[in-house]
Amino acid sequence: MKNILLDTDIGGDCDDAGALVLLKTFCVRKEINICAVTSCTTMEGAENTIAAVLGYYGMSVPIGVMREPPFMCSEEFNRYAKRIKEEFRFTPATVDAVSLMRRTLAESREKITVLAIGPQRNLARLLKSGPDENSPLDGISLVGQKAEELVIMGGCFLPGGETVRFEEKDIRVEWNIEQDVSAARIVAEQWPSPVVYSPFELGYDIETGRLLPAGSPARRCYDIRSGLTRASWDVCASYYAAEGCGKLFSLGEKGKVLFDEEGRATFLPSDKGRHRILLPKAEKKGIEKILDQLMQ
Repeated sequence: MKNILLDTDIGGDCDDAGALVLLKTFCVRKEINICAVTSCTTMEGAENTIAAVLGYYGMSVPIGVMREPPFMCSEEFNRYAKRIKEEFRFTPATVDAVSLMRRTLAESREKITVLAIGPQRNLARLLKSGPDENSPLDGISLVGQKAEELVIMGGCFLPGGETVRFEEKDIRVEWNIEQDVSAARIVAEQWPSPVVYSPFELGYDIETGRLLPAGSPARRCYDIRSGLTRASWDVCASYYAAEGCGKLFSLGEKGKVLFDEEGRATFLPSDKGRHRILLPKAEKKGIEKILDQLMQ
């Protein structure tokens, strides 16, 4: 059974909630175990939303939160987390996100897949962390020993500086990278295990969420944020983390990902590289159908 540690910026875009529901389905099938979920923002209601989405299905997991300094917590970012907190009233116990990451990695007897579907501030803090009560190892050594793979929803890897037209904007720098470019650069340079990037251009035109149960916390996240469906960036990344490529995706060649100071991504092919890009293999409608079936 695959062990997954999820780091999410839930509360802004609703596909984080959809990703949680998809991972829940793989847990019910006993194909994965969600070891812990951490919030990579200081957004009010983030931990409550995690607990509510999973609690609807009878699940409870350790939850870690980022408390200081404030990060992505204004009304501009908090699109639904505060309302989910008020409507569903789940109040979970929480600990510091990086401390929980370290404890989860240190205590696991098996390797863990780390799944990041938000800015990479927690991951960078984990790499910079020193020995503590959880482990005598520093962050890089602990990750190198216990992390099997890192799956990141992040980056835009179109050739030749091309852009993606989305919501009346030309996208060249992906949102998760843009919010903390420094953290993305640290992770790309220092993360010691293999890394798979699930890019903006993979999920932006794959719409999912149609089958989320009426009245469920996840359904409310979508209703508040976007309506019936939403682009599936985080859902695609989560599917790969749980299932691998399956029939839906494929992996590009090995190489190295670089981010410039503005967050623009470059992929340099190399047989010795640790990084790969997740690519679509099935038709768009086929991907949507399978992902929707897993999000119930």
